[in-house]
Amino acid sequence: MAFLGIAIGTAAVTAMLHIGHNARNEALRQFEKLGTELVAIRPQSDASDLLGIPIEAVSNLSNQGLGIREATPMILTGAAIQTGHEMGDATVIACDGQLYPVAKLRMSKGRFISRFDGVQSFAVLGAVVAENISRISGRRIELGDSVALNGGMFSIVGILEPIQTNQLLGVDFDRAVMIPIKSARRV
Repeated sequence: MAFLGIAIGTAAVTAMLHIGHNARNEALRQFEKLGTELVAIRPQSDASDLLGIPIEAVSNLSNQGLGIREATPMILTGAAIQTGHEMGDATVIACDGQLYPVAKLRMSKGRFISRFDGVQSFAVLGAVVAENISRISGRRIELGDSVALNGGMFSIVGILEPIQTNQLLGVDFDRAVMIPIKSARRV
């Protein structure tokens, strides 16, 4: 009887250790999916004190010996998006080419926005935005097609693959339009 009690106790302890190990691994996996090496810096301001971080300062963070591998500036805003006679709303992300590896984005077709695009009117569509435009217009979105963002025309140079929302960045890339950071004033 004592032997049976010892065996059951040992089995219970072993089972609890395995449950704890599996729970730890699952928690780590979920944090890694968020980006354990990712830090988002968002300057706060009010109407009387506009605070901003210069784009060049953000771009140079990885060269400062701070242990930062990559840094990317990003400006978020909303815009009316129009294709043909149909209008909708979209999140617009003004960015440079570093956003894509930092956010682990992949292209379905076309190319990413790059720092060489300067003030060009190029756009990369999120997967849901491209799908919605295709559904509304009745035809597939092709590279080179145009969309209007707050009245400014942008040529589509890429479409993203679907991706889960990154909770740390707080951006749903599937429902966003990426444009060159230097052309952000057009929106």
